[in-house]
Amino acid sequence: MLLAFCASYLLYVTCTGGHFSTKKESLIPEQPLGAPESGVAQALSEPATVHGYVAKSGPTKLQYWTPGNRTERHQLFEQWLQAAYGSADPREAGQAVTVTGGMEMRNLPPMYPNCQVLVNHRYKFIYLRHPKSASSSIMTFFSVCAAPTEPQAAAGAAAAQTATGSSAGNASASSEAAAVSSKGQEQQGLGAACLEPLAAQQLSVDEIHRIWREYFVFTVVRNPYQRMLSSYKYLLRKTRAMEECRMVRWDDYCQDPLALGRMCQENPSCCPLPAGFYWHHVIDQGRCLETEEGGWAVDYVATVEKFDEDMEDIIMQINGRRAEGLPPLSEVTGPLGKQNEARGAGAASKVCSEGAAAGEPPQPEQTRVLVPTKGWVAYNATVLLDRYCESADYFSGSHQHCLARAQHFYSTDFSRLYQQQQQPGQQPLAEAR
Repeated sequence: MLLAFCASYLLYVTCTGGHFSTKKESLIPEQPLGAPESGVAQALSEPATVHGYVAKSGPTKLQYWTPGNRTERHQLFEQWLQAAYGSADPREAGQAVTVTGGMEMRNLPPMYPNCQVLVNHRYKFIYLRHPKSASSSIMTFFSVCAAPTEPQAAAGAAAAQTATGSSAGNASASSEAAAVSSKGQEQQGLGAACLEPLAAQQLSVDEIHRIWREYFVFTVVRNPYQRMLSSYKYLLRKTRAMEECRMVRWDDYCQDPLALGRMCQENPSCCPLPAGFYWHHVIDQGRCLETEEGGWAVDYVATVEKFDEDMEDIIMQINGRRAEGLPPLSEVTGPLGKQNEARGAGAASKVCSEGAAAGEPPQPEQTRVLVPTKGWVAYNATVLLDRYCESADYFSGSHQHCLARAQHFYSTDFSRLYQQQQQPGQQPLAEAR
């Protein structure tokens, strides 16, 4: 069984002597990087040092997001899960037992389910989306394209054939066809700058490379510590509060960010959404920003910490590149603001404020409470009764080990986004139209 697993896992590990030997890009450092000397609070507030314009060299690795690689991604991840959590000896699964008895991952899990690559062909830009990195704000601003109807899809195919005189079409015609087929609510009004998955469009490798060269590609990244904590609070609310559902506490999650997804996989009745939803929210940011050769797959790296000023820059670039006759983004987009800034913070803030006013110290444990959840699905949710007043409290004191765990699991984010010297890219445009 081990040999069969190794044969299909060659992208990530090689097998030697019955054990796993990890390739450099998949290996999480064997020793924790240690607590930052500058202090926990500063570490959690530090934005990525790679910021602004970078030198784009090509598309995100195709195996991480294209439809043709979907089955392989799913198989590799399932095999990794089986080896990581189903092995009698965890050290054979690319993990090691820590002195506290917990599990310490040595190998990054394979990319699953995919990097999110979203495109707008009308304004010619691509957005690489990372959950819990202001993605809701971006999607609200640009909007999501309506699914094309059959007549719209047919019109798109006809446009490609008319432009080229053939059924195959060429690269430019394919892009135009995609724009026509995804019109939905666009019509030169709200929705004209809407985003849709590039993976949903049947494009050749050459077409993908051409689009990536011609379009403005940007992303928004977030401090990995803050993103890890935000993901936990968000995903915990997406679990049902029932006696048969085990409680995944913060210390469990920081030790293994896949824990909530595994709980959902083992007991689907505990979760209103499939396990893949929970796993998708813990994908690192760094791997989705790399090309096959290790270069940058974006023109611009924005940060959550400098969101407003970075979005001004991004909007300027998209406006400056727009085709003749297209209105500026301000006429076709929604409101711009951090959509999740205050969401779900009411009860937590109240508890924290009351405790602070009474001079009480933060409580060391979080509590599960039952709350009715409003929305498209009704269930009693598990929420974090947040008695900590500062995010740093989750990485301090009895939780100090969570610093090293975050550095292990998000090692690609730290190595990719927190470089000592940034190689700046060239600003495409001097001013917006």
